[in-house]
Amino acid sequence: MKKCLLFFGFGLLLIAGCSGPKPLEPQRSVVAGEIVNMTENTPNFLEFYTDNPYADRRQGITVWPEETGWKFHLERDLLFTQDIGVRFGTHYMALYMNPGDSVYLTIDGRFYRREGGVEFSGDNAETNRQLRQWLRFSRGIRLPLDIDNMTTIEAVRPQIYANIRLYEDSLQSFIERYAPGPEAIDWIRCENVFSAANDIVMYRGEDAYL
Repeated sequence: MKKCLLFFGFGLLLIAGCSGPKPLEPQRSVVAGEIVNMTENTPNFLEFYTDNPYADRRQGITVWPEETGWKFHLERDLLFTQDIGVRFGTHYMALYMNPGDSVYLTIDGRFYRREGGVEFSGDNAETNRQLRQWLRFSRGIRLPLDIDNMTTIEAVRPQIYANIRLYEDSLQSFIERYAPGPEAIDWIRCENVFSAANDIVMYRGEDAYL
């Protein structure tokens, strides 16, 4: 029960501290785009994931661009600033979106994994480009926790803190190299807190409080 309360508390902090203006009513937001330069190895589907605090679970939708001339169009009502997860085959992206935003993607079917393989236009285009850079830059930096049902709090605490420090050190290197904007930096720091919260919730010791 304590773990559930802790996770819920982190969720409230993230919504309060990591989101932008909260409209009284949901606003229609759009993600659209196309896939170009397809090959036989190009994935033929896209998955989108959005968060709704009033839903029981994360909402997902799969689209099949091949059926629509390799173009796609998705509309969602957003209540607050959030990221929309996009999975193209095994490649993952996060789109930074405010309520009412429209984002357009051009995905290169040959080189979508490479730098520049996805072009962004519309609202927050530069922030979305920087988030994709970060996800590529930070791949694999978090260390898996060495825990089981018998691991004590004293043993797991330094592992979680070490991951937090490792993440922040990587962010500083990323800032020096790419000079991301404040929205991207804020999103990355929120992701660090959220990942640490997930580690705490997954800990199955007697008490999740660190």
